[in-house]
Amino acid sequence: MRDRNDIVNKKFVAEFMKQQWDRIEEEVENESDVAVGNLIWNKIDKRLHVSRRFYRLKVVSSVAASVAILFLAGWTYFMWGNRLSDEMLIVEAAESRNYILPDGSKVWMEAGSRIECAGDFSENRNVKLEGNSTFEVLKQNGKPFRVYLANSCIEVKGTCFSVNQDIAEANVITLYNGRIDFISAGKEAVELYPSQQLVYDSVKLKSTVKLISSNICWENGDFRFSEIALSELVDFIGQKYRVSIELEGLKKLNITGRIHYDETLDLVIKKICFSLKLNYRFVNNKYVLYK
Repeated sequence: MRDRNDIVNKKFVAEFMKQQWDRIEEEVENESDVAVGNLIWNKIDKRLHVSRRFYRLKVVSSVAASVAILFLAGWTYFMWGNRLSDEMLIVEAAESRNYILPDGSKVWMEAGSRIECAGDFSENRNVKLEGNSTFEVLKQNGKPFRVYLANSCIEVKGTCFSVNQDIAEANVITLYNGRIDFISAGKEAVELYPSQQLVYDSVKLKSTVKLISSNICWENGDFRFSEIALSELVDFIGQKYRVSIELEGLKKLNITGRIHYDETLDLVIKKICFSLKLNYRFVNNKYVLYK
């Protein structure tokens, strides 16, 4: 018997895909690109209406991915289908992906993460998240955006923040701009402001807030930093990748650059060492940077 969570309403998907297609087309200035786009859409539209059956989610995902490849390299658009009865639509990221939600908000999902929402997402902007992701949420008056974790919730005011849930005793929520409220069971909401990081123990239901460098910001899939102290950057990387990094005999050093959200830790370490002409070794489960 087919899993109904894996089914979406074809008519709703076709209409929504057309809206997304038109939105992308408005940004294309070259007339020949528009013409080619129209031909491609006509073929997609024809195939969507071959039958009245429901399409499986994986078919819709592959069509959406084809649209994104044609117009914006490196971006994946996921088309949220209409829910059947009270079911939720579930998306699992086998690899790192960027999705645009129906309200225009963006989510960068790391490999292994999972999100789900109802078919009426545009009216009820609630997302359940498992794993690690970074959100860029568009503000809509009267329509709050909430991200539900295992036993807590993030209420968003229109902002950019990341969530890391690798360790239950130390979930990390980092705010880059805007404002969010963190709400956990039986506790008062904790307000977070830019360059603040909340570490939440989802076992003991305790949270602490600390500052991160204001030189670290998020921009379209990249963590960017300018003239940041290496010690501060290393602390941020340690939190992001859950690793210990030690600076051996190094005087105060500053660094400018960026880290893509899905870059491997090994590549990040090599880029830092190349930029500052450093060496590194991995010993006793930690990285050591030295001259």
